[in-house]
Amino acid sequence: MVQQYKIPLILLYYGFCSSTLIVINKVAVHNLRAPVFILITQLLFAATTVKGLNVFGVLEAEKLQWSLVRPFLLIVAGFLGTLFANIKVLVYSNVETFITFRSSTPLVLSVFDYIFLGRELPGGRSIFSILLLVASCGGYTYFDKGFKLEAYTWLCVWYVFFLFEACYVKHVCDTVKMTNWGRVYYTNFLSALALLLAFPFCSSEHQVLKNFEFSNGQVALLLLSCSVGVCMSHAGYLMRSNVSATAGVVVGVVCKIGSIVLNLLIWLWEQYQNGSLYGFTTNPLILSKDQVPCTLASFRTLVEKARQLQAQELQIQAWGGSAAAMEAAALRVLDLDPGLITIKLPCTPDGLAAASALMARDGSIAITITGVYAPHQVLLAQAVGADYVAPYLGRMSDGDITQLALSHRQLAFRKDAPEPMEAGVAVRKDSPEPIEAALEAVLSMQAAVDASGSSMRILVASIRAAEQMAILAANGCNTFTFSPAVMEQLACVPETLQAAADFEAAAAGNGAEW
Repeated sequence: MVQQYKIPLILLYYGFCSSTLIVINKVAVHNLRAPVFILITQLLFAATTVKGLNVFGVLEAEKLQWSLVRPFLLIVAGFLGTLFANIKVLVYSNVETFITFRSSTPLVLSVFDYIFLGRELPGGRSIFSILLLVASCGGYTYFDKGFKLEAYTWLCVWYVFFLFEACYVKHVCDTVKMTNWGRVYYTNFLSALALLLAFPFCSSEHQVLKNFEFSNGQVALLLLSCSVGVCMSHAGYLMRSNVSATAGVVVGVVCKIGSIVLNLLIWLWEQYQNGSLYGFTTNPLILSKDQVPCTLASFRTLVEKARQLQAQELQIQAWGGSAAAMEAAALRVLDLDPGLITIKLPCTPDGLAAASALMARDGSIAITITGVYAPHQVLLAQAVGADYVAPYLGRMSDGDITQLALSHRQLAFRKDAPEPMEAGVAVRKDSPEPIEAALEAVLSMQAAVDASGSSMRILVASIRAAEQMAILAANGCNTFTFSPAVMEQLACVPETLQAAADFEAAAAGNGAEW
């Protein structure tokens, strides 16, 4: 029975390790900007663990001997190059960039498998699927608003090492007879020796380590990365011994979806910890995408989580086929925590009627009118006494620009008001780009609110880039809802992170003390 499920179990084992280690390393490097030190610690931990367990008879690993060391020298070169470039990429870019770039490797490896390892070329459907991965990689790079030369330089270095290591390791697994733990021991021990020789030249890391005070949490994080690193090394060799190089890499790309999810959750938690955010918002579409039932039980869980994170507000959308049904749903949701919850209702006749009924029942109920696409809808939200009105910026740019431009002209700025977006990029008045037209429409909404003296806030939703927030903020908008990915764009500018590390190193080298 176990043999029947051997390959799926190996892939599951590898997938868990692969999905978690990249995020753990990202957090470790973010807290301690000494990637070489972290890597040496992980390698020594793995080699020592395998050797110790071998001594006590828990597992079997071959002793060091030259006949086995020789084929591992090139593995060490590829392994170190891949890992070091990986960590450097994470210093200069986010996890999503690295994972997207990695998605193109199966296409090249399938050719290498055919040329060097004697395997057949992929079939038509497989090639089509891989080409889709390559297209997504190219598209991400082209539209990457945070494009940094350093990040993509290190990505290219990583690419070369990764392709070599994937093919050569598969060749060694097929031709050099060893136990799997023996391969783990050889790779980590020899790699650690090579890095220990290079570490004296890493002067910047010496300064960082000299000034760094390890807390219990940081030590635990480093030990966690070391422990998962041992499992990852073992799982990697186990998988490569049982599947082709191309298949192994495809599995790795798929498994990295878990890395994105974990990465977003970590950043969301950190931003709540440092007080950067005010609250949460959700709607039935978001719940469906995350496979969370649209039920009171689910909302009760969200309320508890929001309280734990000390959120000031949780916006939940009411649903129903009529105004009465929406009002009833809203009242049941409010019962969970009326002081925390803001009710969201669509800008439709039924949604607006439900909002009016709720305000007539209790004027203290907080309401957001959502699903707004045209500037004149702001007037309806004001009329029912809403606290927020939520235009969908990104989706507006996907729609009819002509209609957006027309809406903007219908709700024109006051004659003495500045032109829209004068603090941002210039807007072509004849034929604006979709995002430009959407930004103008949102600014028209803000102008309407300002002109009326209303306290209602424009809650800009569906934001896809931090730069869009900067343009809107420069023109009076100050309330936004956005994804954790955009939060990372806001908080993690690579040049700023590097400058902070340089400041710390300079202070440490200049006798800094308290």
